[in-house]
Amino acid sequence: MAEGYRTARRRHAERRARRTRVRTAVLAGVTAGATVAAWSGGGPSAPPPDIALSAVRATVPATPARAVRDGTAGDAGTAGDAGTAPATTTTTKPPETRAPTRPSARVPATTKATTAAPPPRPAATAPKADPAGFPGAASTGVPAGVKLTVTGQLTVTTPGAVIDAKDIRGCLDIRADRVTVKRSRIRCAGDYVVRTADGVTGVVLSDVEIDGTGSPATTAIGVAGYTLRRADVHGVGDGPRMGDNTVVEDSWIHGLVEGGGSHNDGIQSTGGHHLVIRGNRIENPERQTSCILIGADLGDISDVLVTGNLLNGGNYTVYAGADPGHTASNIRVTGNRFGRDAVYGPASVKPGIVWEDNVWHDNGKPVPRG
Repeated sequence: MAEGYRTARRRHAERRARRTRVRTAVLAGVTAGATVAAWSGGGPSAPPPDIALSAVRATVPATPARAVRDGTAGDAGTAGDAGTAPATTTTTKPPETRAPTRPSARVPATTKATTAAPPPRPAATAPKADPAGFPGAASTGVPAGVKLTVTGQLTVTTPGAVIDAKDIRGCLDIRADRVTVKRSRIRCAGDYVVRTADGVTGVVLSDVEIDGTGSPATTAIGVAGYTLRRADVHGVGDGPRMGDNTVVEDSWIHGLVEGGGSHNDGIQSTGGHHLVIRGNRIENPERQTSCILIGADLGDISDVLVTGNLLNGGNYTVYAGADPGHTASNIRVTGNRFGRDAVYGPASVKPGIVWEDNVWHDNGKPVPRG
């Protein structure tokens, strides 16, 4: 108990001595407000050698950091630990009083407060621009500035319903004709991010983002009776699966997720009639199946147009044809541009498929059919 009392008395005496030194230093011309501003603002000036930093802070309120940043120091402030008002900006000529020269125990005379210069920033690297004339981040998905309303999984059963400006955190199940989905984001790791029921027609999705949240077992949308326009499709194992009466146009399909024995296709149809794949940018560079697979192996395929797309990647970039027992008729692959990231070649196309005016994207020379 006695030892604790003596310690408290000693600390009290030290604090009184520090306050005495501060008052003396102020009379000698030390402008406390400028000193505190230099210390709290990170300036290079060191405190006077005979003033302990903690003593000044106990006497004069520190300028708030926001005031220093905004240039409003001196206009407003908060009281310091001693309960004094903020320092004013008025200065007067001090009397000719000699300041003490004994260095502080806490801040030696040889110590200067310095601020280390930050390391130089590396030069900014501009993002890779979208290929001219083809879909990308700026032209697909939810338009900039649209405020989305969060909702959970949706099942739509009202014909002609309109879903606009939604952030759908769950799968979207459409069971009615003529449903419109626009300016919305759908995120789901189920079998399909968006599913149209059998027999449904006239469904239109435009300016949407379809995100499979990184699941290789998820398909973006399927299967029939829909038009997908200006969509940003990513984070899925397979992009759109196309059955009867389907259109995919002006969309960006990328970031397919490989894993668990997946066979990734940017767009796939294994049976259907009246399909249009037009003006899309489809990327599948991860040594996986294809950008577009039109393969009649579960049913016949007819009346298919693949045109005006930029395609890159896959084992073969385009597969087209029919397996024994099925037919592929009126299949036209025309006017597309090809990148060079395919594993085996740009195309594996069976006889009877129309292949015209397809060129390499880098030099415009014809791409041979495989």
